[in-house]
Amino acid sequence: MAADPAAPAPTAPTDAPTTATPGPPPAGPGPTESGAPAPAHPPPTRTSRRTLGLVAAAAVVVVVILVLALALSHGGGGGSGVGAAVSYGTAQSAAGGTATSAIYGPWTLGAAIGIVQPVGEVLPTGGSSSGCTITSTSGGAPPSTVSIPATSANLSSGLASAWFLLYYNAAGDFLFVIVVGGSTYGGVVEVGPDCSSLVSSDLGPLPATVLASPTAAEDAWTGGAATFESANPNATSLEVILLGTPSEGANYVFEYSECQFAGEGTEITSPYYMIGINATNGAVSVPGETSSEQCYS
Repeated sequence: MAADPAAPAPTAPTDAPTTATPGPPPAGPGPTESGAPAPAHPPPTRTSRRTLGLVAAAAVVVVVILVLALALSHGGGGGSGVGAAVSYGTAQSAAGGTATSAIYGPWTLGAAIGIVQPVGEVLPTGGSSSGCTITSTSGGAPPSTVSIPATSANLSSGLASAWFLLYYNAAGDFLFVIVVGGSTYGGVVEVGPDCSSLVSSDLGPLPATVLASPTAAEDAWTGGAATFESANPNATSLEVILLGTPSEGANYVFEYSECQFAGEGTEITSPYYMIGINATNGAVSVPGETSSEQCYS
């Protein structure tokens, strides 16, 4: 149950520490930029976002993740099988070693996105775009594909089959560590001005411990998401965004819709619900908002 915003912070389960042990210093200058064609069919721009500080920061993080998806996708295909769904804490623990050893560190964890959807996707890599070079965590080619498996996880569970953990360094570069089914799937480093200009002033480090994602999800569910889902039973996709911001601390943002993460299916107008939950005490930090968005099913 969601905590009363005016009440003292409740004692609640917390997820694993969120800061990576400092990694090795940069081995040299970053990778050189390389031009590549833009994806032929980028996802439509979502049509509704409030401009309050927390939500604006969350939207920026979503944009960064979508930039990664666009750089990787050039069109997605359906995936097969159902992936094991895990909490943020499990994903963070799995990602820690990759972040520690990745080039151009040390890296600081600033955000994470968990993907819950009934349809799996396989995204073939497409290289880098001008101004944003993408490599693997060792400096070579990025993974050949990224799979987002389908999951049957309940939307109120706080579990996701795929997590993208976003780290940043002092130069403003970004590291995405991809965890699928509780195991590290791979990682990519984004280096270049078109990467670093996106969220360099909006992200702050996540605290050492945060509210466990299942607990935060329950707070979001009782805070309004259950009512939305009852009225929109086809809204079976969820993005769980956890981010730290300099001004507003750590918060979860839960976004419910009918959309695939980076789909190439039918373009639709989907009902959409978003609610923010304080990642320290479970209070509703941004009241729920129902709207609509253009996306692919």
